[in-house]
Amino acid sequence: MVLDLWLDLTPATRLLACCWSAGDMVNALHRGIAPIVVMRDLSDRAAASSFLHSLPAGAYVYSHPAHSRIVLDAQLCADAREAGFLPVGAKVAKVTHSDIRSIRDQTGPDFTLWDASSRNIRASVAAGASGVVATPLSPFASPFPSRGVDSVQGVVDRVQADLDRMASRDARSAYLAERAVAAL
Repeated sequence: MVLDLWLDLTPATRLLACCWSAGDMVNALHRGIAPIVVMRDLSDRAAASSFLHSLPAGAYVYSHPAHSRIVLDAQLCADAREAGFLPVGAKVAKVTHSDIRSIRDQTGPDFTLWDASSRNIRASVAAGASGVVATPLSPFASPFPSRGVDSVQGVVDRVQADLDRMASRDARSAYLAERAVAAL
């Protein structure tokens, strides 16, 4: 299993396991890896609240409107916080910086909040994101950019421009996979 390969390289405390099903979550928890559970097919706010309530302690969520009509927003976070079942963090996609600020206002400073877009790292962090998910850096190009927002943003922007010119998600995925293999 892929999780076991990662555990050979790094401790479980440094990993997150993306979970699309209950079985995925069981596999992650069995290995001591924190799950990041995809919000999927939630029909209304009550279903979303029930979903959040069902998560194990230490879980994160991944919210993307392509996977659920109901996404993680400030009100859902406020409701979950008040009811005592706010997850420890979230990766949120297709949100504005204003949305990030509103979620941060409801979750507080200890909630880990990742913006799924790295198009404007400085603005995401200024809005309250703990960090960004920089998909353009996933191939771990060599040399990796030096620490600092401007250095990382420059590399992200160059790769993102290449990705934006591609016609489909499949083409973008293939491009990133090719870059990753080339970096080995």
